[in-house]
Amino acid sequence: MTSYQALLSQPPQTVAWSDVVDFDDLDERLSCLNCLYANTLGVNDGYVEWSPNGDPPSHAETLAWLWFIRPDLSADIVTDAPSELKNLIHKKQNGQMEEWWKEMTE
Repeated sequence: MTSYQALLSQPPQTVAWSDVVDFDDLDERLSCLNCLYANTLGVNDGYVEWSPNGDPPSHAETLAWLWFIRPDLSADIVTDAPSELKNLIHKKQNGQMEEWWKEMTE
């Protein structure tokens, strides 16, 4: 598997479904990240796609993309993440998604 540092320096634009870690939870991650970074992630037939809003992409969007495809790298991502993404990852890890969604609607 590709390391966190390698992915951070050269994030892929597309990733096959078979290469997404924890694919069964992809929809929830997509919904959450769409709240934070609208229209940057896409799910297509057989692959997921990253379409960052900026050129170059913001660091936050890059980290969100990496968490989307590789949530197993959460510990590394959290060390670099802005507060809103860090909060999401912590809430997800601690089973507090209902609380996170409530925070988003307030």
